[in-house]
Amino acid sequence: MSKNQSIKSFFTSKTNTAPKKEDESVTKKEDIKTTSPERKPIKEDLVSKTPKAENNKRQRKSSSELKNLSASAKKSKKNESDSEILIEEEKENIKSKKLLDSSSDSIKNEKSESSDFDSPIKGNKSLNKSADSKRRKLVIESSSEEEKAKKSDSEDEKPKKKKETKKTKPAKKSPPLKNSKVLKSESEDEIMQLSEEEEEKKVSPKPKLIEKTTTKKSPKKKDFFKKPEKKVKEEKTEEIQVVEEKKAEETKVIEVDKEVKKEIKEETKETEKKTEAKTSLFFNLKKASGASVSSSDYNPAKENYHPIKDAFWAKNDQVPYKALAQTLFCMEKTTKRLELLSIVTNYFRSVLALSPKDLIPSIYMLTNKVAPDYEGLELGIGDTVLFKSLAEATGSTLQKLKLEFQSKGDIGLVAEANRCNQKLLFTPKKLTVNAVFSKLRDIASISGNSSQSKKSDLIKSLLVSCDAIEARYLMRSLAGKLRNGLGEQSILVSLAHACTITVQSPKSDEDLIIDRFEKMRSNDQKIDEMKKILEKSNQILKKAYYQCPNYSVVINAILEHGLDNLDQYCKLTPGVPLKPMLAYPTKGIHEVLKRFENVEFSCEYKYDGERAQIHILEDGSINIYSRNSENNTGKYPDIIEFLQELLHLKKGKNNESEKEDVEIENRVTSAILDAEVVAYDIEKKMIQPFQVLSTRKRKDAASEEIKVKVCIFGFDLIYLNKESLIDLPFRKRRDLMYKYFPLVEGKMMFAVKMDSNDVEAIQEFLDNSIRDGCEGLMIKTLDDEAHYEISKRSHNWLKLKKDYLEGVGDTLDLVVIGGYLGTGKRTGLYGGYLLACYDPENEEYQTICKLGTGLKDNDLQVQFESLNKIKIDRPKSYYRINDTLEQPDHWFEPEQVWEIKCADFSLSPVHTAALGLADRGKGISLRFPRFLRLRDDKKPEDATSAEQVTEMYKNQQQMLNLNEKDKKEEEDEEDY
Repeated sequence: MSKNQSIKSFFTSKTNTAPKKEDESVTKKEDIKTTSPERKPIKEDLVSKTPKAENNKRQRKSSSELKNLSASAKKSKKNESDSEILIEEEKENIKSKKLLDSSSDSIKNEKSESSDFDSPIKGNKSLNKSADSKRRKLVIESSSEEEKAKKSDSEDEKPKKKKETKKTKPAKKSPPLKNSKVLKSESEDEIMQLSEEEEEKKVSPKPKLIEKTTTKKSPKKKDFFKKPEKKVKEEKTEEIQVVEEKKAEETKVIEVDKEVKKEIKEETKETEKKTEAKTSLFFNLKKASGASVSSSDYNPAKENYHPIKDAFWAKNDQVPYKALAQTLFCMEKTTKRLELLSIVTNYFRSVLALSPKDLIPSIYMLTNKVAPDYEGLELGIGDTVLFKSLAEATGSTLQKLKLEFQSKGDIGLVAEANRCNQKLLFTPKKLTVNAVFSKLRDIASISGNSSQSKKSDLIKSLLVSCDAIEARYLMRSLAGKLRNGLGEQSILVSLAHACTITVQSPKSDEDLIIDRFEKMRSNDQKIDEMKKILEKSNQILKKAYYQCPNYSVVINAILEHGLDNLDQYCKLTPGVPLKPMLAYPTKGIHEVLKRFENVEFSCEYKYDGERAQIHILEDGSINIYSRNSENNTGKYPDIIEFLQELLHLKKGKNNESEKEDVEIENRVTSAILDAEVVAYDIEKKMIQPFQVLSTRKRKDAASEEIKVKVCIFGFDLIYLNKESLIDLPFRKRRDLMYKYFPLVEGKMMFAVKMDSNDVEAIQEFLDNSIRDGCEGLMIKTLDDEAHYEISKRSHNWLKLKKDYLEGVGDTLDLVVIGGYLGTGKRTGLYGGYLLACYDPENEEYQTICKLGTGLKDNDLQVQFESLNKIKIDRPKSYYRINDTLEQPDHWFEPEQVWEIKCADFSLSPVHTAALGLADRGKGISLRFPRFLRLRDDKKPEDATSAEQVTEMYKNQQQMLNLNEKDKKEEEDEEDY
């Protein structure tokens, strides 16, 4: 074996003894640069070689070989530096390469403490790359300067450098990449070989390997490394100079690094601001803040609600039905009107900002409707179909579901409990508000054979896609008993507020104002201004909706033209009925004169018939609507034929008037006439009672089969020939009616009138009205505040009825909610009934009296049979009942409306009607109530409201104290 081979073998074996190191051979400079992972280590077994033999071989080394090895070590050191640069270029945000230092351990520690500039900078990738490149440049420059200095050293200084190299340890580096592992190992091997040579030259008994894994130093070995004092001082001085130079370089790098960090921070802030502004405009992200809100956590009742950040669906996505269900769930937790308004307003704001097209189905769902009232489209789903569908969808039995319903009294809660227990093999597609609304419309449109089966299939398809909370409100919607605590008027208020606070530009989706009042809320002086703006918006929306009660038309106009321009696009239109103007009751002529003091007014007969809103369209067709906007066109075919002929509206084949050659001075092309349809005996020229009119067929009547003749008594004209008349005073509207509608005895007549403010004349006119078969008088202002107030009970119209003129001035329309079994002659029947008024704000029925008089024997039997069909096991959750009230024997669905009159009103600790309105702790009840008739033309929601009951009670108190007040006023005037 040659000398070179034995030396190589020795150092290879030393390298192999290091823990966790793979055997590798010393390679050439080209191999180091290629960093090939497939190099094969030299496999030689040196176990048998003794230390003595090894020492003899080391002594035989020539000086030329030592020189070559020294040059090889120098090259390896340079290659190691090159490899570190390659590693640094491959991996971003890793600590910069540390220069190999020839200083002692203490100096090395000092160096490591000052290497903070190597920490990675967080931020945008582009900025980090810029910072890394700057740092790399500085490090490389420093490295190159060192190498130049070393090359300039003379050959005489080589032993000194070799001694320094002996003490040098490889710098601690971060984990290398795959190809860097071989490079590192090879460089370290060469350095160890160089150290061995130096030790051999000094005839060292055993060389020391400088590695991380080297064993503890032996005290004996220290003697071989001792140097002269002079050389030690020179080395230390040189080391100190090198360290100081490196410190200065590192300080510069740190300063540059700080500047880079500062620039990055400023640029990052600016970028974040731009990103946030862009996000708020275009809503490309699901959330502007980047935070996600789960569907179960959605809470529109949250304070400082943000319509985008607090929603859980993305821009232009359809509104999930879960969002509506969560909104209803939040509404169910409170009874405070302002809180309810805020919850609905926040939900509408999110829909406006993210999914404006879903605003129409959302408002229909919240009002529990599928179409405008005049379309007559209703779900019409019975309990049998609902329970059957629920049983099939959940896998429960009908018996089990009905038992649960008896205990819970709410089909929504039953559906929630059973849906929650149902396990599915796959997750169905999530429901959206638009999808649910579309299916509800489909259900309402189904008719004919097997209609119930088809409805059941659609219901099941919805139920299987519901989660528990969605099932609760879906079933309530299907049953028509959503009861969310807000009436239609309040829903309109919420919509107006939402459209005012979160403003969507009609021209662009980008121009969205999230909160118009954000700055005003913190300023107390601006609060009043904010309230005025909201109230103005409320009035604009209500006026538009009252003239055009179609949510689709109104909301599309808002989205396209804005809320402020709504009055230009939502106007009265023949064919779209409006809620009529109503009158307040009064108890006597003196009260009328007191209210209309210094105001001109007119008295008209109040006819005992059915309110009719007659719409004449431009195509010659005629529609007739009830006071509830129900389409009664099929009930009065005789009226339509008569008016078409009277007004020359009948069309021929070419859609032209058959009497085109006849010149008509005041021709009607389109109109809306407010009138009363009354049963009329043409031969006797007498008005017949309402009971006669109620015998007519309600739908699909044929003209030849009609036996009960009717007469139209017109009293107001609110639209004529493409122009709305609602802003004109009553006197002008009435004159136009007289001018354009011809009078025909027994068919087309006008309400009998008298314009006078004389007490005796009014009394005589009232007596005449009663004698002519009317209910009493209507008193209306002629000029002052005399415009037509749509969907409002106005004090500018008063009604003076014949019943109880000295007591209660009007009858009440009340809902039957309970029955008491009779005794004596009424055994087996109901001897008494529990009646309630309706509170539209809270959507509840409030008890007002028990009734037992006014019913004939025949009425008792009829009512017993009809009410038993709607009997229920327990009161509804929306029946407001006092615990001290005597509980009825049976409870009923709120379906039948009865007209009741009474002697007067009184405060009651038992009944809940208008509780808290007239008295903080008491409701209002009726004294001596008496049954008049069944009002099958009215819905339960059209019953006398709690507010009306309060008004009647207050009017009664005012009349009782009228004389005393007059005396008090006279005394006060005398005091001055």
